[in-house]
Amino acid sequence: MDYVPVISALTALVAVIVGPFVALCVTRRQIKAQLDVARKQITAQVDVAGRQITAQVVSANRQVWIDTLRDEITSFVTEYRMALVLHAYSELATKEAARDIVRSFTFSRIKIELLVNPKEEGHAQLIDLLESAITFIANHKSGTTKAKDGMKEMREIVDLSQSILKREWDRVKSGK
Repeated sequence: MDYVPVISALTALVAVIVGPFVALCVTRRQIKAQLDVARKQITAQVDVAGRQITAQVVSANRQVWIDTLRDEITSFVTEYRMALVLHAYSELATKEAARDIVRSFTFSRIKIELLVNPKEEGHAQLIDLLESAITFIANHKSGTTKAKDGMKEMREIVDLSQSILKREWDRVKSGK
Protein backbone atom coordinates (compact mmCIF):
# COMPACT_ATOMS: atom_id res chain seq x y z
CA MET A 1 0.00 0.00 0.00
CA ASP A 2 1.10 3.42 -0.85
CA TYR A 3 1.07 5.67 2.21
CA VAL A 4 2.06 8.86 0.47
CA PRO A 5 -1.47 9.83 -0.65
CA VAL A 6 -2.83 9.02 2.85
CA ILE A 7 -0.11 11.04 4.57
CA SER A 8 -0.68 13.93 2.17
CA ALA A 9 -4.41 13.81 2.84
CA LEU A 10 -3.86 13.67 6.63
CA THR A 11 -1.39 16.56 6.44
CA ALA A 12 -3.89 18.61 4.45
CA LEU A 13 -6.62 17.72 6.95
CA VAL A 14 -4.43 18.75 9.93
CA ALA A 15 -3.43 21.96 8.14
CA VAL A 16 -7.08 22.80 7.49
CA ILE A 17 -8.01 22.19 11.13
CA VAL A 18 -4.88 23.49 12.93
CA GLY A 19 -4.22 26.51 10.64
CA PRO A 20 -7.37 28.44 11.57
CA PHE A 21 -6.94 27.46 15.23
CA VAL A 22 -3.37 28.85 15.26
CA ALA A 23 -4.57 31.97 13.42
CA LEU A 24 -7.34 32.37 16.02
CA CYS A 25 -4.85 32.09 18.91
CA VAL A 26 -2.47 34.59 17.31
CA THR A 27 -5.33 37.01 16.61
CA ARG A 28 -6.56 36.77 20.22
CA ARG A 29 -3.06 37.54 21.51
CA GLN A 30 -2.75 40.52 19.19
CA ILE A 31 -6.14 41.87 20.23
CA LYS A 32 -5.25 41.42 23.91
CA ALA A 33 -1.93 43.22 23.41
CA GLN A 34 -3.66 46.08 21.54
CA LEU A 35 -6.26 46.39 24.31
CA ASP A 36 -3.51 46.55 26.93
CA VAL A 37 -1.73 49.30 24.98
CA ALA A 38 -5.01 51.20 24.53
CA ARG A 39 -5.79 50.93 28.28
CA LYS A 40 -2.33 52.21 29.16
CA GLN A 41 -2.69 55.13 26.75
CA ILE A 42 -6.11 56.03 28.14
CA THR A 43 -4.81 55.84 31.71
CA ALA A 44 -1.85 58.05 30.81
CA GLN A 45 -4.10 60.58 29.06
CA VAL A 46 -6.49 60.70 32.02
CA ASP A 47 -3.54 61.19 34.37
CA VAL A 48 -2.10 64.01 32.26
CA ALA A 49 -5.52 65.67 31.95
CA GLY A 50 -6.00 65.43 35.71
CA ARG A 51 -2.64 67.06 36.37
CA GLN A 52 -3.38 69.82 33.84
CA ILE A 53 -6.75 70.56 35.44
CA THR A 54 -5.17 70.62 38.89
CA ALA A 55 -2.42 72.96 37.70
CA GLN A 56 -4.99 75.28 36.11
CA VAL A 57 -7.10 75.40 39.27
CA VAL A 58 -4.06 75.97 41.48
CA SER A 59 -2.78 78.72 39.17
CA ALA A 60 -6.19 80.42 39.11
CA ASN A 61 -6.47 80.24 42.89
CA ARG A 62 -2.92 81.52 43.31
CA GLN A 63 -3.72 84.45 40.99
CA VAL A 64 -6.77 85.34 43.09
CA TRP A 65 -4.59 85.12 46.20
CA ILE A 66 -1.96 87.40 44.64
CA ASP A 67 -4.62 89.95 43.71
CA THR A 68 -6.14 89.87 47.20
CA LEU A 69 -2.74 90.22 48.87
CA ARG A 70 -1.78 93.08 46.56
CA ASP A 71 -5.05 94.89 47.34
CA GLU A 72 -4.61 94.48 51.09
CA ILE A 73 -1.01 95.67 51.03
CA THR A 74 -2.03 98.62 48.85
CA SER A 75 -4.77 99.51 51.31
CA PHE A 76 -2.40 99.28 54.27
CA VAL A 77 0.32 101.36 52.62
CA THR A 78 -2.18 103.99 51.44
CA GLU A 79 -3.67 104.36 54.92
CA TYR A 80 -0.19 104.43 56.43
CA ARG A 81 0.90 107.23 54.13
CA MET A 82 -2.25 109.19 54.94
CA ALA A 83 -1.63 108.72 58.66
CA LEU A 84 1.92 110.03 58.23
CA VAL A 85 0.59 113.09 56.45
CA LEU A 86 -2.08 113.67 59.09
CA HIS A 87 0.50 113.27 61.85
CA ALA A 88 2.74 115.80 60.18
CA TYR A 89 -0.10 118.31 60.34
CA SER A 90 -1.17 117.37 63.89
CA GLU A 91 -4.58 116.12 62.82
CA LEU A 92 -4.35 112.91 64.86
CA ALA A 93 -4.31 114.76 68.12
CA THR A 94 -7.37 113.04 69.52
CA LYS A 95 -7.06 109.62 71.06
CA GLU A 96 -10.20 108.51 69.25
CA ALA A 97 -8.78 109.37 65.83
CA ALA A 98 -5.50 107.64 66.64
CA ARG A 99 -7.37 104.57 67.96
CA ASP A 100 -9.46 104.36 64.76
CA ILE A 101 -6.36 104.48 62.59
CA VAL A 102 -4.55 101.86 64.66
CA ARG A 103 -7.67 99.65 64.54
CA SER A 104 -7.80 99.97 60.75
CA PHE A 105 -4.08 99.16 60.43
CA THR A 106 -4.42 96.19 62.77
CA PHE A 107 -7.35 94.83 60.75
CA SER A 108 -5.33 95.09 57.52
CA ARG A 109 -2.24 93.55 59.13
CA ILE A 110 -4.22 90.59 60.47
CA LYS A 111 -5.85 90.03 57.10
CA ILE A 112 -2.44 90.11 55.39
CA GLU A 113 -1.06 87.78 58.06
CA LEU A 114 -3.87 85.32 57.31
CA LEU A 115 -3.09 85.52 53.59
CA VAL A 116 0.64 84.83 53.88
CA ASN A 117 2.57 81.76 54.99
CA PRO A 118 5.10 82.59 57.71
CA LYS A 119 7.27 79.70 56.49
CA GLU A 120 7.68 81.27 53.04
CA GLU A 121 10.64 83.51 52.35
CA GLY A 122 9.92 87.13 53.30
CA HIS A 123 6.38 86.56 54.60
CA ALA A 124 7.23 86.68 58.32
CA GLN A 125 9.43 89.70 57.66
CA LEU A 126 6.49 91.44 55.95
CA ILE A 127 4.28 90.89 59.01
CA ASP A 128 7.05 92.27 61.23
CA LEU A 129 7.34 95.38 59.03
CA LEU A 130 3.58 95.93 59.14
CA GLU A 131 3.58 95.60 62.92
CA SER A 132 6.49 98.02 63.15
CA ALA A 133 4.55 100.52 61.03
CA ILE A 134 1.53 100.23 63.31
CA THR A 135 3.73 100.75 66.36
CA PHE A 136 5.33 103.76 64.68
CA ILE A 137 1.93 105.40 64.12
CA ALA A 138 0.56 104.40 67.54
CA ASN A 139 3.57 105.86 69.36
CA HIS A 140 3.87 108.90 67.13
CA LYS A 141 3.23 112.21 68.75
CA SER A 142 2.98 115.17 66.47
CA GLY A 143 6.27 116.84 65.90
CA THR A 144 8.31 114.19 67.78
CA THR A 145 8.90 111.65 65.04
CA LYS A 146 9.95 112.50 61.57
CA ALA A 147 7.62 111.47 58.78
CA LYS A 148 10.79 110.62 56.89
CA ASP A 149 11.32 107.61 59.21
CA GLY A 150 7.77 106.45 58.52
CA MET A 151 8.29 106.83 54.78
CA LYS A 152 11.38 104.65 55.03
CA GLU A 153 9.32 101.90 56.69
CA MET A 154 6.66 102.30 54.02
CA ARG A 155 9.29 101.87 51.28
CA GLU A 156 10.57 98.69 52.97
CA ILE A 157 7.02 97.29 53.06
CA VAL A 158 6.49 98.09 49.37
CA ASP A 159 9.87 96.64 48.32
CA LEU A 160 9.40 93.41 50.26
CA SER A 161 5.81 93.09 49.01
CA GLN A 162 6.95 93.50 45.42
CA SER A 163 9.52 90.72 45.79
CA ILE A 164 6.94 88.39 47.36
CA LEU A 165 4.36 89.14 44.67
CA LYS A 166 6.95 88.72 41.90
CA ARG A 167 8.02 85.35 43.25
CA GLU A 168 4.39 84.21 43.44
CA TRP A 169 3.68 85.51 39.93
CA ASP A 170 6.63 83.49 38.65
CA ARG A 171 5.04 80.41 40.23
CA VAL A 172 1.77 81.13 38.45
CA LYS A 173 3.56 81.54 35.12
CA SER A 174 5.43 78.27 35.56
CA GLY A 175 2.24 76.43 36.53
CA LYS A 176 3.43 75.36 39.97
